Amino acid sequence: MHDYRTANDNFAGNGGLSLRRISSVRQILHFQSRYNDTEPEDEWFGKRITVLPGARVANGAQEDHFSVESIWHDKPMGYHVKDGGEKLADDVWKDPTRRKGNFEYCPELAMIMPMKLERERCSGDNKMGEIIETEEEKTEKQKAKEKARKPAR
Repeated sequence: MHDYRTANDNFAGNGGLSLRRISSVRQILHFQSRYNDTEPEDEWFGKRITVLPGARVANGAQEDHFSVESIWHDKPMGYHVKDGGEKLADDVWKDPTRRKGNFEYCPELAMIMPMKLERERCSGDNKMGEIIETEEEKTEKQKAKEKARKPAR
């Protein structure tokens, strides 16, 4: 943690997973109020904590030791799944082996992710977000094209 910010310092913001000092939160809320449905709570708080005298805030370089959101790294403290898992970062979730490892490392993810069970997968699902045509589907499609090319009698 640092007691100061520099011009090229990236704010370590990840409101889905955060540790906050209660005294700093109270200090900010003593002179500021956040209205509902304005900017996201984590951004609102982050803007204020970075200018609060004496506050200590992790910088962007320290963030990867804390949580995974869009860039994968080994053994984080936790995961921040944005938008209830509707928009997942490929680096973290696309590869089925990595995805399985994420769930093994942090089984609580299964409670918040909108998942299909393996037995519910579509035919041709390559487990990387793509449906690949089966050989049977390719043959059927080819037959339909050939039939469409033949003139009607």
